[in-house]
Amino acid sequence: MPINAAAITPEQTAPIPAAMSRRDVNFAMAGLTLSLFVAGLSNLVVLTAMPRIVAELHGGQASYTWIVTSSMLAITVCTPFWGRMSDMLDKKRLLQLCVAGYVVSSMIAGFAGATWVIIVCRIGIGVCAAGIIVFMQAIAAQITTPRHRARWIGYRSAAMSVATVGAPTLGGVLAQHLGWRACFFVGVPPAIVAILMTQFTLRLPPPVAQGSRRIDWPGALLVSGGLVTLMLWVSLVGPDRGWGSLPAGLTLAAALVALTAGILVELRHPAAMLPLELLRDRPVLLCTIAAAGTGFAYFGSAVFLAIYLQIGRGYSPQTAGLMALPEAVATVGAALLAARFISGRGRYKAVLIVGGAMICAGFGLLVSIGTGTSLLFIGLCVALIGGGLGVVAENLVLIVQTVVSRSKAGSAGALVAFCRVTGGVTCVAALGTILSAHVAYRLRGSGLAFDPHAVPKLAALPFAERVLVESAYADGIARVYLACFLVALILLVSLCLLPARSIDEEID
Repeated sequence: MPINAAAITPEQTAPIPAAMSRRDVNFAMAGLTLSLFVAGLSNLVVLTAMPRIVAELHGGQASYTWIVTSSMLAITVCTPFWGRMSDMLDKKRLLQLCVAGYVVSSMIAGFAGATWVIIVCRIGIGVCAAGIIVFMQAIAAQITTPRHRARWIGYRSAAMSVATVGAPTLGGVLAQHLGWRACFFVGVPPAIVAILMTQFTLRLPPPVAQGSRRIDWPGALLVSGGLVTLMLWVSLVGPDRGWGSLPAGLTLAAALVALTAGILVELRHPAAMLPLELLRDRPVLLCTIAAAGTGFAYFGSAVFLAIYLQIGRGYSPQTAGLMALPEAVATVGAALLAARFISGRGRYKAVLIVGGAMICAGFGLLVSIGTGTSLLFIGLCVALIGGGLGVVAENLVLIVQTVVSRSKAGSAGALVAFCRVTGGVTCVAALGTILSAHVAYRLRGSGLAFDPHAVPKLAALPFAERVLVESAYADGIARVYLACFLVALILLVSLCLLPARSIDEEID
């Protein structure tokens, strides 16, 4: 039943397991945040060292692609599965199992003598990272009040922003001075600390059986197979063969058929891996739509900004990397401010609308970019987007966990995370197609032979051709950001349609 929000003070707490003091709760939350930091670090720290890894282990381009893609595949596929497990089994043990699995996978990868070993380990790291994300959200919903949880969301966003920006830089330093194997070992010490912190401070009541403990394995396999096929289309088949080729079309068709069949099976199963029945709740539906929009916005701003700066403007990778700093700093600052506001007042709608408006404004301004746009202007735009994402992204999980019963908090949080990742995958595919088609059209009109599926090497081009290529890419990225702006408008509308309620009105 809803709680009377007017009778609740900001310092009140929801029921916490009797064995846990406020100090234990804060230490446990610190351990959970550290676990999430490890998950983010592990997925990104090796990216800068990839050329050395592949060269030293005598791998090819396929190995390079699979080392990057395998972890993303595993996270996407396993997120809804872990969400279902979190509602059925002991969350603490599952979290520790995932952190321990990360440690083992990382250490094996650090001693690997072949690229296929690293690929397998990266799959294991992705599986464990997905579990860490889901179980951290589910445990936080069980041991804290929504207001206390909102405060920790700010710290969590800050930790993930540091991992996102700092991990590639750290990976480059380690690869240069200590060797690429150190990239796989750097996350092991904080992972062990996270296990110890949760072991000695986190005490949860035993899980209560909620209906059937069976899992819809046919539906799970169909959904997982569809997701894997979709990501293969995005990351391998489409870019390699061309988005309009027969193999790409067949791969996309197979993915859509499998996903459609899986969803139909899941809708009829009482213990579905994807809790689609939660979408009947209007706030949950709106939050999942908004979550897909945040995934779209994050990948749109990060991936295509790097392409614009390096190919559309001719800047070095170092400069392109530095241009990610305004977005990261804004994400941290906005997340902390939003956390303080929501935890203090218990209301979220107004601040989320402000965050959505910031995302729209950032992409709306980026629509005007060209080959002469100042870096200061671009930094302002990405800072607006980063600030908006810092306000909106993680707080969507908080909202859905307060509008469903605590027994379904894990599945609800996983559903939001799943939609966010799916939105990012869709972004890469859709916007990549828009960019390739526009660049090919522009260059064909200039009489320049160009393979739209290849990345041009600007340094090897004559000056006249380089100018044409840069102009085509800059104009194409502007079209990409127009598409991002339209998606951001949908995100903003979803946030505006959310009910104006307090997070204190949590369902037990």
